[in-house]
Amino acid sequence: MHLFMKNFNQITILLISVFITLSSVANDVLVIDESKYYNLASEVDFLLDAEGLMSIDDVRAASAWQGINRETVNFGFISSALWLKFRVKSVNKNEYILHIPYPLIDKLDHYGFINDRILAPIKTGDSRPFHTRALNQPNFVFPYSLDAGDILTAYIRVETSGSSDVPMKFSTKQRYLVVNDVNIFFRGIMNGVLILLLIYNLFIYFGIRNKLYLIYVAHVLACIIASLVYDGTGFENFWPNSPEVNNIAFPFFNSLIQVTSIILVMTLLHLFQIKKWYVSYFKILLVLVSLIMLSTFILPYSFVMAISIFCSILVNLSALILSLYLSFKGSRSAQYFSVAILLFLTGMVTSHLKAMGLLPTNFITQYASQIGLVMEMIVLALALTQKLDASRKAMITAQKDSIINLKRYKDLYSESLSGNFQVKSNGQLILANPAFCSMLGYDSLEALSSHKISHNLVDIIVDPTVSNRIINTVKESGQVVDFEYKIKHVSGDYVWISLSMRPIKNSKGETEFYEGVLVDINDRKKNEQLKEKATKDRMNSIEQLVIGVCHELNTPLGSSITGLSHLKDLITDMESAYQNETLTRSLFTDVILQENDTIELTQQMLLRVGDLIKQFKHISVTQLGFKREMTDIKQSVDTGIAFHHELIKSNNINVNVVCGQALQVETYGDGLMEIIKQLVQNSYEHGFDGVDNKEINIEIWKSENALNIAFSDSGVGLSDKGKEDLFNPFYTTMRGKQGKTGLGMYMVYNLVTQLLLGEIILAESSIGLSVKITIPILQVLPIHSIDHQRK
Repeated sequence: MHLFMKNFNQITILLISVFITLSSVANDVLVIDESKYYNLASEVDFLLDAEGLMSIDDVRAASAWQGINRETVNFGFISSALWLKFRVKSVNKNEYILHIPYPLIDKLDHYGFINDRILAPIKTGDSRPFHTRALNQPNFVFPYSLDAGDILTAYIRVETSGSSDVPMKFSTKQRYLVVNDVNIFFRGIMNGVLILLLIYNLFIYFGIRNKLYLIYVAHVLACIIASLVYDGTGFENFWPNSPEVNNIAFPFFNSLIQVTSIILVMTLLHLFQIKKWYVSYFKILLVLVSLIMLSTFILPYSFVMAISIFCSILVNLSALILSLYLSFKGSRSAQYFSVAILLFLTGMVTSHLKAMGLLPTNFITQYASQIGLVMEMIVLALALTQKLDASRKAMITAQKDSIINLKRYKDLYSESLSGNFQVKSNGQLILANPAFCSMLGYDSLEALSSHKISHNLVDIIVDPTVSNRIINTVKESGQVVDFEYKIKHVSGDYVWISLSMRPIKNSKGETEFYEGVLVDINDRKKNEQLKEKATKDRMNSIEQLVIGVCHELNTPLGSSITGLSHLKDLITDMESAYQNETLTRSLFTDVILQENDTIELTQQMLLRVGDLIKQFKHISVTQLGFKREMTDIKQSVDTGIAFHHELIKSNNINVNVVCGQALQVETYGDGLMEIIKQLVQNSYEHGFDGVDNKEINIEIWKSENALNIAFSDSGVGLSDKGKEDLFNPFYTTMRGKQGKTGLGMYMVYNLVTQLLLGEIILAESSIGLSVKITIPILQVLPIHSIDHQRK
C-alpha cells in the first residue's frame, strides 16, 4: 500500500506540473488597492517539495517556481509539501487580509516579508491547536498592515493528507469582514433550517414513537456535525485544543451520514420487510460503510477520505437508482426520496469535484453540499409528513382493532366491573355478577331471576337473528370475542355492550354451559367519534404546520437556487469566452451587471428565509424569553400600541384605552405588550380596508383573581371561515402580500393560553372584530398601594 501511494503521488505531481503550466516563469508583483476584492490564483507561484525538507531560506533561493495558469489553487490529493508564493504592492495605506476559506488543511505555515522586513512566522492548521491561528476565525486568516508603496511577499507552505485546496482571497480588513458576515449569515441559515427540522421531527418521534423519525433525526444530526467540522466551526468552538479530533471527525461523520442514509432509505421504502436481491446489496453496502466509519480511528486520513468520498457517491447513486425504480412502480415515498437525493447529489458532486481540483473554488462550489443537503432534508421532511398521514390512518385502525380484540375474563368475580355470567345451552341463566344485573337495570340477581329473560337470556339481544348468529358462531368457531351490539335495558332503552362467550366442556368434550362477559361500551361509543375527531384535528394541525413552513420557505429558497444556477451559468459563459478569446469589454460589463442583480436578488431571498425562520420560532412562546415580574398593565398596553404609532397616525386610526385604575400585576409584561401589538396590527392590516371611521377600543378591568381585557375595532369583521380559523397557524386573508404568513393571531393565542395560562374567545359583535381575554393573576394592587408598602 505504501509503495502504491508513493508511486501514485509521484504520478500526481507530474500530472499537476504539466497540467498547470509548461512555463517556469514566476509572476510579477500584483498592484492592489483598497477598492477591490482579489481572488489570487494565476498571480500565485508554486513549488513542490517532494521530501518536505525545504526551509524558508531554501524556498526563497529556489529557481524552480512555476506560475499557476488557471483560476484555482487546488492540487487535489498529494503527499508532497506545497509551497505557494505571491507578491503584492499596496497603492493605499490600509489594513489588509489574506483569507484561505478551506479549514481542512493539516499544516499551513506562513512567512511574510514587507519590503524585505521579516514578519513573524505563523504555523497553524487543523492538526495544530486552534490558538495558533493569526486571528480567531474558523478559516485561515493572515493580517497585514501596509503603507502606500509597500511590497508584500508571502510564502505559504501547505502539507496535508487531505485535498491540497488553497483558495486565496486578498482584500482590506473591512471588505473581508463584510464578506465574512455574509458567509456566516448563509451558514447560519443552512444550519438553522437543519436544526429546526431536527427538533421538529424529534418532537414527532417522542409523540408517536416511530423509529423512522429517530433515524431521520440521527441523519440530520450527522449532517449538522459534519457541516460544523467542514467549515471549521466545530474546531473553533468544541475542541480547539484537540486537533487530533479533526483527523477523524470529518471522515467519521461523513461515513455516518452514509450509514444513516442507507438505514433511512431502507426503512422509508420498507426494504427490511421484503426479500429482493437489491435488499441484500444495500445490506452489504451498509456493512461496508460501517467498517469505513470505524476505520477512521486506525487508517490514514488520506486513504479513508478517498474511500469515504467514493462510498458517498456509490451510496447516493445506488439509492437514487433504487428510488427511481420504485417510483416508476408507484411508490409515493420513493418519489419523494428521488427528488431529495437528486438535490443532494447535485450539491455533493459539485463539492467533491471542487475538492479534487476539477471545479473552481467559489461561493457556489464552497457551499454546494450544504445547499443540496438542506434541500434534501426539506424534501425528506415532506416524505415523513406523508408517512405521518399513513401513521394517523394506522392509529385509527389500531384503535378499532383494540376494541374488537378486548381480552375476555377467564374467571368470574363478583366485584368485577364487567358483566360476567354463565348460561346453559337453552339460554337459562345460571350465574351472574352485580355488574351484569346493573347493566340490564336490575338491583340484584334475585330481581333479575324473577324476570323471564333469566330463562332465555338471548331475549336481551335486540334482534333475535343476531342471537342465533352468536350461538352458531360459538358452536362453529368455539368462541365469540368482542361482539358489539345493543341489549335491552329494563327501562326500555338500549345499551351498547361488547359480548365475549366461550363453551365450557366436560371431560367427554360435551358442552355443559357457556360463560361470557358483557362490557358496557355505551360511553365509549359516544366518545369514540369525539376521540377520532380530536385525533384528526391534532394530525391536521401538525400537517398544516409542516405544510405551512415548507410553503413559506419554498418560494425564497427556490428563487435563491435559481439565482445561484443563473450565476453559475454567467460565470461559465464568461470563462468560456475568456478561454476562446472572445471576451469583450461590453460582454464583461453585461455579465458583471447581471451577476450583481442575481446576487442582490438571492441575498433578498435568503434574508426573507431568515425573517421567516424568526417568525416560525415565535410559534413557541418558550423561544421569546419573557420574564415574569411586577408589571404596570397600562404601560405595557401603551407600549404595544406605541409600536405602531406612525401607522396609526398616518391611517387616522383612533385608539381608545380605558383602564379603571393604575394596576401593577405580577405577570409577563412583555407577553402582554406583544399581544396588544399583534391585535392592533391585525386590525389595521385586515379590518379597515374601505372603512372611514377607524377606531380601536381597549378596555381593561380586574375581577376576582383575574385580569380582563376587551379588544374591539370598527372594521369589516370576520367571515364565517375567519371566525373558525382565526387562531389557527398560517391562516391569513393576505397570503403572498407583504410577506404575511398568518402567524400573528396564532401567536396571540399561544401567548394567552400557554404563557399567561389564560383564555381568549371571540365575542359577539355587530361590527368589526371583538375578542375577550381573561388572564388569571396572583394579586392586583394599585400602584400607590405598592409604593406605600415599599416605603
